[in-house]
This record gives sequence, C-alpha cells and structure tokens, in this order.
Amino acid sequence: MIPQPTQTVHFSNGVTAIKVLPPTDTIVHPASQPSYPPTDPVNLDSFGPTSVAPLGRIVYGRAGDKGSNCNVGFFTRDASEWPWLRSLLSTEKLIDLMGDDYKQQKIDRMEFPNLWAVHFLLHDHLDRGVTANATYDILGKFIVEYLRLKHVDIPEAFLGKGTIQ
Repeated sequence: MIPQPTQTVHFSNGVTAIKVLPPTDTIVHPASQPSYPPTDPVNLDSFGPTSVAPLGRIVYGRAGDKGSNCNVGFFTRDASEWPWLRSLLSTEKLIDLMGDDYKQQKIDRMEFPNLWAVHFLLHDHLDRGVTANATYDILGKFIVEYLRLKHVDIPEAFLGKGTIQ
C-alpha cells in the first residue's frame, strides 16, 4: 500500500498545529476536457450598436504553452459582457481571427462562467514544443496579444465603459 501524504499547518502562536489529511471523497477526471460550442448563445445584434475595434480594447487575455500545445483564454471585465464574449468566441470565430496562422490543427473550446472566460487549447500550435520550435512564439505567449489586436464588432455600450490599455 502506498503511504498517504499528510500535511501539518503550524500557526505563529507556536502552540496550535492542525494535521491535514488527504481527501477521502474524490472523483476521477477525464483524460481530456470536453470541447463544446458556445452555451446558450445570444444574438450579437441584441447588444445594440457596435463599432469596429480591437478585441483587446474590452477583453483581457492569457496564454501559455504545454509542450506543443498552446492555451489561450479571454475574459471580460464584468458579468454584463460575458454573454457577448461567450457568444462571439466560437471555435470558428477563433479560426477566423487566427487567419493564416491557423494550420488545420485541432482546437478545443471551453467556458469558465464563474471567471467570465472562454478558453481554447490549440493542439500542436507550437510545432514540437519550446525546445524544437522555429516560430516567433516559442512559449505561446504572443498569440493572445495577436488575437486581442484583431478587429471585431464591439457593442458601443461596452466601449462606453472605457477601454483596457
């Protein structure tokens, strides 16, 4: 039998210590995250008049690498913008924004509603990984800024709240 790790938390009073045991109620997660289209998409016209502007004027982003795969996520400033982002950023829209940088690789899409975020996993986007990548973006960090610079129709109500610099 494999011994179970335990942790002990020691408090600054020097007297109190709590032993933390591993959880007994666990679940097995699938080997890969399910990929899916926008949940409950909203008609983009329902957000009112729009102006063409860079996506990054109102949407934050993060990206990074895991081997040859690239993670790229986008998230809004507040809950009112979340239905728009969730509806706008389908896999097809991401492919459109990537343009010539899309090389027919598999793309997984998922949503994180509590973070108001849409996340994509771009399989094999980074060639064979950091040590064997001949592209400009060996760590998968630049793609999020590249995509945030792409122009999309943004509701004027969102732009009116101010923009991200």
